[in-house]
Amino acid sequence: WDTVIYRADEMDELYEGLKYIYALLKVDGDFSVMEHLYIDRVDFCSFGNSTPFRVRIVNAYNDNQDYFYLKKADASRVYGLELEHLLSPNRLNFITHSRTLVEEHIAFVRELSAQVARSPQGQAVAYPVVQTKQIDGICAEVIAPAPSLSDDHAIRAQELALRIAGELGVVGMLAVELFDTGDALFVNELAMRPHNSGHWTIEGAVTSQFENHLRAVLDLPLGDPRARAPHAVMVNILGGDVGNLYSAYRHVFARDPGLKVHLYGKEVRPGRKVGHVTILGDDVDDLLSRGRHAADYFSGKLDE
Repeated sequence: WDTVIYRADEMDELYEGLKYIYALLKVDGDFSVMEHLYIDRVDFCSFGNSTPFRVRIVNAYNDNQDYFYLKKADASRVYGLELEHLLSPNRLNFITHSRTLVEEHIAFVRELSAQVARSPQGQAVAYPVVQTKQIDGICAEVIAPAPSLSDDHAIRAQELALRIAGELGVVGMLAVELFDTGDALFVNELAMRPHNSGHWTIEGAVTSQFENHLRAVLDLPLGDPRARAPHAVMVNILGGDVGNLYSAYRHVFARDPGLKVHLYGKEVRPGRKVGHVTILGDDVDDLLSRGRHAADYFSGKLDE
């Protein structure tokens, strides 16, 4: 995040407008609260598709601070918010206007993804709920199943994803990205396709997301979504200084024969997802260390 500095002659009008938006968002237009509020700072993030502004607002009475976001209205995000209100017990305040989305801040502790497959006849299966790690707006790592996720929390996430798939009449794969606050789950985005958070299923599940997507589209009985090992870790390979990715295979496979590497044949550009590695095993920390080493070697961050 980079802090935005505005000209003094623009700041007063802009900040009054931001307080007005906050009153609409949080207190249903009770503008009497505006006299107690002030805008502490505005930050901008250039990563991702929505290029959001983050506004920190403070109540002068008690120094309590809050955040809200203004961003480009991404269809998958707006869809997720609308379904949150329809299908989830948890509600997140948001406003849309033209191509702009305003939403409140959620103090989440991690991000999860619940994937399901559904056929035209309504048969549906749910994969283990996974934990994702985002860096600069890009999914960097996936751990399946999500560590320390209670059975109750996992079932709630799977049931929510199954309910959304049924409500929308999904045929094929659906990934429901979630914010986990520790006590509640909030829908972040929807992806009606095989998803990056499910690439671990190629080696890590009895039936991969790609196979179940095809089975669903062809209206065949769906396959078993259960995991093959206690844990699977997927680490994305991002483009870096290495142009010829194939040259890294020899080192990576010799160092760790248990790795599975997938390169996508894309042109290498800095920060672009060009492949991923997957490892199965018992120790999450060990799997993450091995996966990160391989991904960093492909991107040129390591040379040994």
